[in-house]
Amino acid sequence: MVVARRIEQSNTTFGPGRFLDRVASVATPYLDALPVRWYKERAPGLFSTAFLPDRVYSRIIATSPDVVHLHWINYGFVHPSTLRKFKQPLVWTFHDQWPMTGGCHYSSGCTRFEKSCGACPALLSKKDRDLSSCVMARKRSAWADVPITVVAPSRWMAACAARSSLFANSRIHVIPNCMDTEVFRPLDKAMCRKLLGLPTEGTILLFAAIDGERDSRKGFDLLRDALLKLSKLEPTANMIAVVCGSGTLKGEYPVPVRTLGMLRDEISLCLAYNSADIFVSASREDNLPNTVLEAMSCGIPCVAFDVGGVSDLVVHRETGFLARPEDSASLAEGIAWVLAVEARRKMLGDACRQQALRENGAGVVANRHIALYEQLLASPQMGRAPH
Repeated sequence: MVVARRIEQSNTTFGPGRFLDRVASVATPYLDALPVRWYKERAPGLFSTAFLPDRVYSRIIATSPDVVHLHWINYGFVHPSTLRKFKQPLVWTFHDQWPMTGGCHYSSGCTRFEKSCGACPALLSKKDRDLSSCVMARKRSAWADVPITVVAPSRWMAACAARSSLFANSRIHVIPNCMDTEVFRPLDKAMCRKLLGLPTEGTILLFAAIDGERDSRKGFDLLRDALLKLSKLEPTANMIAVVCGSGTLKGEYPVPVRTLGMLRDEISLCLAYNSADIFVSASREDNLPNTVLEAMSCGIPCVAFDVGGVSDLVVHRETGFLARPEDSASLAEGIAWVLAVEARRKMLGDACRQQALRENGAGVVANRHIALYEQLLASPQMGRAPH
């Protein structure tokens, strides 16, 4: 792995070595955001320009790769023009929509990336020639003729890529994210609650999101409405909501709320999931959210909106409940349905765990990638879809 910032020492992970390169890796995200600041009135959410040159090509080539596999390369880590330099087969896993858009990471329903960006809703721009159209033009020029094999973690992301103007002619493979099912596994609920200082009795609903209340995509406003409606469907006297990844929540909630803050290690996360009776995701738009996958691997049934890649994970009334998109009443109905019968909740949790082992185990997902690499090495021009 060649990374922008190496946190742990590893013989197979390479970060910037020289002092100036390390400084650049820290400064680049801030510099990359400078053009976006011209749009002082803009919608919340990430917007990356990738206008800075990079120095990563030589570091990648120094590893003598047979295949170059890109993941999240934003904040100036890899400039679009660098992709032209590689002679090896290129694979790119889309962790969000940025590769196919003019800068936004999630399009929020905008379909301009299917032709050409401009008049960007994320920038609240009315001009056809704006920053988004410039970023899109730079991407088109950089890799219009580069054979890139797309890996989409979800069917939704694959469909978005197939409709996009930049990747409509690329080969697209759906391979889900993997999960360390040995780390994220079912544990004793009472023990986990005790270790986290949570009540050992009663019902716990778990939510997880970074900056959940500030990021409208995470749907915390819909979550609050759902909890208000839930009190009319299910007794909530012995219920608390636990949130990790967010600061102090604002506003009134109909049930007591405990925040665990940012949990930065997998063991703490596993304890949090296993302390819950149910995991709830209120995202309006998502690829293949790790929070849902991690909860399922711990055997915790999930309730979420039927959006994006969530629909690949949650099988309606088999591993949880898929609510109608952005319908807080439907989300409340799903929470009540899961909690109503303890035996059903146990059955749903068991099905979650089995699905995670079957579809997202590290060995399963690794073998699918290996098979793809072998195909590309046998036929390097496979990056292009047949016409």
